[in-house]
Amino acid sequence: MANIYDRNPIHLDTFTSAIDLKTTMEYPTGGQFKIKSIEWVRPTTIGHTADIYTDTGLTQPLFNQTCVTANQNINKAFSGEGEWFDNICVGVSGVQSGSIKIFLA
Repeated sequence: MANIYDRNPIHLDTFTSAIDLKTTMEYPTGGQFKIKSIEWVRPTTIGHTADIYTDTGLTQPLFNQTCVTANQNINKAFSGEGEWFDNICVGVSGVQSGSIKIFLA
């Protein structure tokens, strides 16, 4: 399958190259994403990790999780109607298995 950027939720399942959503989705300079939640869908192996950041340098963590039960979804909800973030970035192989759904507010 391929990453899907034109729906809500955004669906990411291919991590063979770095993902920079602001560039991919052609957000304007200064534009932000309002995120309601992030869900890691069906990570396959205990110990696998999913690392998502708010910057291309991959230094500002947004979602960093480790699978403790295979094939069980891991969800992170943000407060209220969602929170604003400058970007959403995933490094090469930043998600070791499963897929990511990003629900925008």
